[in-house]
Parts: sequence; structure tokens; C-alpha cells
Amino acid sequence: MTDKNMQNLVNRFEANGIHLWTENGKIKYKASKEAMTPAVLAELKANKETLIKYLSEKSDDSNVAIVIDRTNRFEPFPLTDVQSAYLLGRSKTFEYGGVACHVYLEIRYAELETQKVRDIWNAITRKYDMLHAVINESGYQQVMKDVPELEIPEWDLVKHPEKANDFEKFRKEMGNRAYTVGKWPMFGLAVSRTNESAILHFSIEFLLADWTSIWKLVAEFEAAYFDEKAVSGEEELSFRDYLIAEKKLKATAQYEKEKKYWMDRIENLPDAPELPKLPASEAKDAFGRKFLRIPADTWNRMKNRAKQYGLTPTVPILSCYADVLAKWSRNKRFCINMTVLNRLPLHEKVMDIVGDFTSLSLLEVDCAAKENFLDRTRKINGQLFADLDNRLFSGVEVMREISRQSKKNRAFDADRLHKRDRPRRFGGTIARRLCRRHFPDATNLYRLPSDGWRFRIASQLGLSRRRIPGRCFGFHVRSIRKAIASPR
Repeated sequence: MTDKNMQNLVNRFEANGIHLWTENGKIKYKASKEAMTPAVLAELKANKETLIKYLSEKSDDSNVAIVIDRTNRFEPFPLTDVQSAYLLGRSKTFEYGGVACHVYLEIRYAELETQKVRDIWNAITRKYDMLHAVINESGYQQVMKDVPELEIPEWDLVKHPEKANDFEKFRKEMGNRAYTVGKWPMFGLAVSRTNESAILHFSIEFLLADWTSIWKLVAEFEAAYFDEKAVSGEEELSFRDYLIAEKKLKATAQYEKEKKYWMDRIENLPDAPELPKLPASEAKDAFGRKFLRIPADTWNRMKNRAKQYGLTPTVPILSCYADVLAKWSRNKRFCINMTVLNRLPLHEKVMDIVGDFTSLSLLEVDCAAKENFLDRTRKINGQLFADLDNRLFSGVEVMREISRQSKKNRAFDADRLHKRDRPRRFGGTIARRLCRRHFPDATNLYRLPSDGWRFRIASQLGLSRRRIPGRCFGFHVRSIRKAIASPR
């Protein structure tokens, strides 16, 4: 295999939550049991020697390693590019801004003992630095040395049914909460109880944690609560340690090479789709959402069909999304702003860190060409992986350079359109999920605990005419079903 093929293989494994590295001349990996299928193990074995050589050379080229620095643990450190963008997105200074990057989950269980929930989540909060960090508007973040007790309210509607109206108000507030920058905490939990079940309410800002981290926290809570697995000590490797090491990559030849890849393309990168929008003054600080559940057997059929054509399974979904944008866009050649969960393999414990590892990548799409769906999807697949091979120079850096060269807005946001990093099986059931971002529109695909995948498209209320988001969603659903039935 060539280096390019090896990079594509490593990218594919990383996208599926399989972290690879070399140690003493041997290949090592870290992944969930679900990710390590017989097919994956066979592929690793078949490419073992080439992978060891490739990963060793890649590591030697960058010459960057994480230094675990507990001495300066509580010293300030800079925000990432995306954290800075999230922070700016809170401001009304920008069109369609004023929206916090926040997710709210309701996870249903048969029963929860509130004090036990409190004890476990306080232990988890003490363990992970970013759960007791403060984000400062001046562009830095800092881990607090002294961790206050996290308050977790209880709503027992079995004993107090008269509080149902107050609970609904609380639930609505928690689902649309905007935490105060510069203060702790920027996440919250609550327990509610009805005759049918108990629910864990979990609200958190993406400034603190990406989706991998959020699922990791929920899984650790469940292991402690149901399996009596104690939450011990502190995280060995911190988000601060990772970011300091990542910054050193900007001084490497590899970074300069990947920067050149994007600088050479900037002049010819297309603009954002020209979609019908209402004035920013009419946009609301709220989102409407529509969902499509893809059953497990249907998704597996699509995965197998995509594999036959050399595609990752989520790329056809992305291609359908591009078709939706093209249908309503004045320009048919445009950029989509892809959100990438980008944990670089700088340390064997990098997957254990809680933090926001989100990065962005600008994906060029041309729907003007007279091509069938399969040919266009193959082009998107190739362009996407070529871009990911050069992700050290991030999409935010590309957009900053575009801004310096012109005042155009070159990208449209697509929110995490790919498999979540490490699918996990939870004891609880996701009863409700709300996600708020400063992106004007977003789409994503994520795995349900046991019954397949769910596709979601969200649109900021008041951004476009009332019927357009529904028509977009309907067209997207039809496109996805058509792609599953026949990729041509």
C-alpha cells in the first residue's frame, strides 16, 4: 500500500473510534469492543507491517509528544480555534449569532437514587479537568484548583405531582440553557421521577466537551452506578497537555505541507450556498428539528452497498445533503463546513481525555456537473479524504485566510455528519436530545443505543420561510431512501 492508502486506512479507523499507534516496534490500538469487528481485525493483520512502518515514520516526522505536566495544571491555556468560534457565536454582533453551543439529554432508567447520582457525578467532576474549568471571554481557559460541590436537583413527581407545571418550566429552561461565560459550572444535571421511570437530565456546553467526551462521561456514570465501578483519582492526561503538544505541530514540516495544500486552493474555493434567508433580525434563539430513524438492518444494507463502491457509509448521506442544498441554492458549486472530531494520535491515552477536540474542514462540492449520484458521491468521498489528510491546517485557519483575502463567506455548516467516535451501549434510553449551535443550519447522524441510526436536521427558527425547512427535510429523506435502494 502507498502512504496515501495507509493514511486513508488510518483515517477510516480513527473515524470509527479505533486509535492506532506504535510502541516498541509493535502496533497498538484502543477501541470499543463493538468497533473491533472480525473484519477490522483481519484488515489490521493484513496490513500490520506496512502500518507499523507508516505510523513510525509519521511519528518521527512530526517529532511531537505530549508532556504530562501536573505542575502547571491550573495555569491558563488558550482556547482552540473552534472553542473561540463557539465563544464568538454567542455574540449578537454576528448575523444569526447569540446562540450558545449546548446539548441537552434526557436518559431514562427504571430507577435512580438521587444521592448516589450526586456522589458519582461529583467524583466524575473532580476527575476530569474540563468539568471544573472556567472559560474566559479573553480567549483562555483555566482549570480550578478547588472544585465546589455540584448541585443536582431532584424532581419527584410521584411524591409531589402538584409540581408538574414547575418541572416542565425547569425542563424547558434546562433544554435551552445558556451558561454564563467566566463562571462555573458550564454543565448541569438533574434527576426526575415519575410512576413510569426515572430520568437523568444532562446539559453541557460544547465549549467543555465534544461528543466522544460526553458519551464517555455517561458511560462512566453508568459503570459506577450499575456495575459499582468506582470513579477513581484524576485523569492522567489532560486537555491542557494535549493542546500544548498540538500547538507544537505548527512548527513542523508536515504542518507547512498541509498548509500549502489549502493555500494553493483558497483562490478557487467556491462560496457558501446562496440559500433563501430572511433578515437576521427575524431569526430566533431557538431551533426546529426533524428526525428520521434508520433501522439497523437498513443501515447495515447501506453500509454493505457503500463498501461495494469503495465508500464510507456516511458519505452517501453527505451527498444527499449536498443535493438538498443545491436544490434550494442559487449557486450549485459551494463549500460545506464539515465538523471533524479530531483527536490526533499524540499519546496512547488520548481517547481518555475529556475536552472539545472539534475541528473544521471545508468540503468543496460541485452539483452543477451533469453526473449521476454514484459518480458525484465518489468525487465527494475522494475530496473529503484528501482534505482530511491535510487537516493540521484547520478549516478555521482556512476561513481566516479567506477573510484576509476577501470578505466572502465561503462555507455552509454541516454538523458532525458521520458516525460518532465510539458507539456505546447504555443501560439508559435516550428519551430526548436537544442540540443548540451558532450554526444557521445543521445536520447530523448518530447511533441509537440498540435500534439503528437517527438522522437529524435542525434549522434556526426565523432564518427562512416557514415551509422551507420542512420541504428540505422531506427532499433529504427521499434522497436518502433512494440512495439506500439504489446508489445510482
